[in-house]
Parts: sequence; structure tokens; C-alpha cells
Amino acid sequence: MMVQARAEATRYAVLRAGAVVFNREGFARATTADIIREAAVSKGSMQFHFPTKEKLAQAVVAEYSQEFGPAFDAVSNQGGNGMTAAMELSALIARQLTEEPFVGAAYRLTMEESAFAPRVTKPYVNVMQVFEGLFRQALAAGELRPGVDVEDLARYLVASFIGVQFVSNTLTSRTDLIQRVAQMWTFLLPTITESRCLQQHVKRARSIFVSHYVKSRSDLSTE
Repeated sequence: MMVQARAEATRYAVLRAGAVVFNREGFARATTADIIREAAVSKGSMQFHFPTKEKLAQAVVAEYSQEFGPAFDAVSNQGGNGMTAAMELSALIARQLTEEPFVGAAYRLTMEESAFAPRVTKPYVNVMQVFEGLFRQALAAGELRPGVDVEDLARYLVASFIGVQFVSNTLTSRTDLIQRVAQMWTFLLPTITESRCLQQHVKRARSIFVSHYVKSRSDLSTE
């Protein structure tokens, strides 16, 4: 049992190191030496668990849902107001992208997957389905304009988010990501929200994103 536990600890150390390095460097620029140094293991130990960099990258993407899943579910399944939950989820993903290497690496690797794997669609499909469910709640509650196609809206939101985080990563290493996602919602809300709910949703958006920004700054200051 002790040997198995040690092997699992080594595997996870390599997996997390891969996430850190892929998140920072991307797949192409990341080297095995970088990952070994980050994990503080031998080359043999890394190759025992992950024979190639490609296999490690695939495992990092697969780990994303397990690392992020509990927080993701806590927001998406909290019930109540669908629009509030959708904005809360957007803010949470933005914050996780700046704080959690598995989340940041998974998003970056899915944009580079042609270099190491067949097309990776599951992370995008899963997120779109969650947002679609939340928008469906909002539509039923009269929070969205009549006739809004919630499936199209979920796809558009995720595509917009991916673009925003990509530009934020390129320009500021995601340090301004929460503000940029808040901006995205500021532009989106007037086009999708029932007029009687707009002011309330704008106020909620401001409160949600300010809260996550403050938490993010606090977490960085304690590192």
C-alpha cells in the first residue's frame, strides 16, 4: 500500500507540474526538462507514468473536470436565479483560470490540441450545456427576452469567453481577466435581458465580479 501511495503521489506531482508548465509555456514550448524540474522527480519516474509529453497533456485535460468539477457543480446546481448563476459561473471560471493551473492549462491545451491529440471537444460541450440549462431557467422565469435561443446564447457566451480569456492571456497573462469578463457581460446583458430585469442584472453582475476580483487579489497576496 505504501508503494502504491508513493507511486500515486509521484504521478500527481508530475501531472500538476505538467499543468503548471503547460499553462505557462503552452504545449509546444514546454519541455520534459521543465516538467521534471517543476515536479522534482527523475526522468524515469515521469516516463513511467507518462511515456510522452503528448500523453501528459491528454491527462492534464482529463484532470481538469475532476479538479474543477466540484466548484463548477456548486454554482451551476445552486438553483434559484438562472442569470445570477450564469454570471457567477463566468466569474468563477475566470478566477480559476488565474489561480488553478489545471484549469488554465486545460483551456490553453484545448486551443493547441492539434499538436498532441485528436480534437478535444468535451470541455467546451460540457460548459455550453451547463450555461444552456441556466439560460433555460432564466427564460422560464421571464428574465430573458422572449424568443432568445438559449442553445445559441450558450454557444455564443462560451465562444466570447474563450476569445476574451485568450486575449487577456496574450496581453496581461490573465491578470485583467475578471475585469474583461465583467465587461463582456456589460455589453451582453442589454441585448438578452428582459427590460424590466436589466437594472437588477447589471447590479448583480457588478456585485459578483467585484467580489471575485477582491477574492482573487486576496488569494494572490497570500501566496
